Amino acid sequence: MDSQFEPNSPLEKHFRFNPLQKAALKRLGIVSAHDLLFYFPNRYEEPGLVKNIKDLAVGEDAVIYAKVLSAKTLKGWKSKIPMAEVLLDDGTGPIKAVWFHQAYMAKKIPEGHFGEFRGKVTERKGELYLANPDVRETPPPAAAKDSLFSQDDEPNLFLVPIYPETRGLSSGWFYYHIETILKTGLAGQLTDPLPVDILKKYNLPGLATALYWIHSPKRSADAAAARKRFAFEEIFYLQLKRLQDKTAYQSNPSFTIPDESAKIKEFLDRFPFEPTGAQKKAIAQICADFRGGQPMTRLLEGDVGSGKTAVAATTAFAVVNAGYEVAYLAPTEILA
Repeated sequence: MDSQFEPNSPLEKHFRFNPLQKAALKRLGIVSAHDLLFYFPNRYEEPGLVKNIKDLAVGEDAVIYAKVLSAKTLKGWKSKIPMAEVLLDDGTGPIKAVWFHQAYMAKKIPEGHFGEFRGKVTERKGELYLANPDVRETPPPAAAKDSLFSQDDEPNLFLVPIYPETRGLSSGWFYYHIETILKTGLAGQLTDPLPVDILKKYNLPGLATALYWIHSPKRSADAAAARKRFAFEEIFYLQLKRLQDKTAYQSNPSFTIPDESAKIKEFLDRFPFEPTGAQKKAIAQICADFRGGQPMTRLLEGDVGSGKTAVAATTAFAVVNAGYEVAYLAPTEILA
């Protein structure tokens, strides 16, 4: 791991941003390397068809393996948009790759090295080029293509993560900077908040693995497992917060309502109907809570006409009979 990279390291300490990018990061609340690692893609694109440069056609999405012959940064003639332009060759012919608003991509792969380029084939003034392709460095083309399949003959291509974009920050921008952070090994230095026994019980990947899988999955199953883990973690936090709030609430002092079963029976006998078994059970459980010495947190649920009001009236009677007051709200009447 790069010793300079720490979870709370400000991104501006490691990367250079233009004013538009700074404003976008501030808008998203992304300040540190940790923040950027937890900016997740919202979908993935399947790898495109691997093709030779000579066979490329306008409008298609393709993957090529090529050598970087030259790389430079420039600005649009009229628009002054910062751009990166790389000249590629795979032995069947040359083609340019162009990134708009991403001049830093000119340094992504050094001249003389090879890379995998995925993007849309575009045409301008009769010349084909790859527009804003995703890229990663690879071995020379022959070795790279041989490695596309594992020993079990399943494709070994990475899925392409697509990140939510905002003005000034493209999906490719996120991909490049997150990949740079992952290469430092920072993910492995983060403390996993989920206990090991929880991970094993629900078959969830650890934090570092989940971060690699969600940003650079080789299989859709990896991406799904990572998303499951982070979704579980979010619900896990909500449940813990709810339990903390409940524990704090129940630590408050509470009135104790004595058991007055006989008087409650007299009250129920005044009804022009016999309470159902479910109503009697609900009344008994609520009265038991009254005697428990802790503030009650209970929701009485039932269909329309099932007799919830009778239960509420009876338990309110038990409280009034003990000498206390009751606030009784009728939501239907309030809404009306």
